[in-house]
Amino acid sequence: MKIGDIVYIKTHPADQGLTIKAVGVITDDEVVSVKNAGKACVRVNWIWTGNKHLGIIQDKYNVRNNTLHEEYNPDIQKRVIALLTQNLRSQGV
Repeated sequence: MKIGDIVYIKTHPADQGLTIKAVGVITDDEVVSVKNAGKACVRVNWIWTGNKHLGIIQDKYNVRNNTLHEEYNPDIQKRVIALLTQNLRSQGV
């Protein structure tokens, strides 16, 4: 992970599919300590938060249940970027 990377928080119960909960941009790539989490955090400017349910994703990428992974599905990438940019536009950025 590096400064400028777009990240998102998701949940993916097998029977319900993918829900995006937050979208942000990494602002500092220095790993920092967080109480009860160890050295596992980087700073993120969370631009959008909510619950965007995308449903069950039928694709060839078997990574949805991983805690941390690069998103390869172009449709999911577009939806994450749309949430990010729509929110920035609504803020006048």
